[in-house]
Amino acid sequence: MQINFTKSGATEEGVLAVGVTEFEDNFPEGLTDLDRRSKGAVARALKTVRFAGSKGQVAEILAPAGLEIDRLLVVGLGKEASFGEAGAQDFGAAVVARLLTSGEKAVSLRLVAPFDENSELAAAVAFGAVLRSYRFDIYRTTQKKTDKPSIAKLNVETDD
Repeated sequence: MQINFTKSGATEEGVLAVGVTEFEDNFPEGLTDLDRRSKGAVARALKTVRFAGSKGQVAEILAPAGLEIDRLLVVGLGKEASFGEAGAQDFGAAVVARLLTSGEKAVSLRLVAPFDENSELAAAVAFGAVLRSYRFDIYRTTQKKTDKPSIAKLNVETDD
């Protein structure tokens, strides 16, 4: 798996995973551009599944209209005050765990403000993804093609 650090918003391929902190009535700032480009489909999908950004909560939108990506994953990071390096590692690991054998080849991970300009958190996201992607397959002889890891490229988006 090749890991790249890219500028936020630069990637428009494969899967985009966006980490957002808890929110109540106000829509997360980092999703407003995606929601505008999808003509409100992101906000409707999050409202439908009662997504509030709680830690571990994941909303998956397949082939969102108006966006050039295959999937959009919105991952809850929990409360903003308690988010740190361990939470960033959990975010990277959760996304890789969900997509490792999904058939997707390119994944982009994006933390929204105020975490998008922190290179240490971006490195922690990548580290969590690498740790979760480890597999010990040396003694598996009857592994199906659909069970093999498919992620070849992982982009961690940061403005730092």
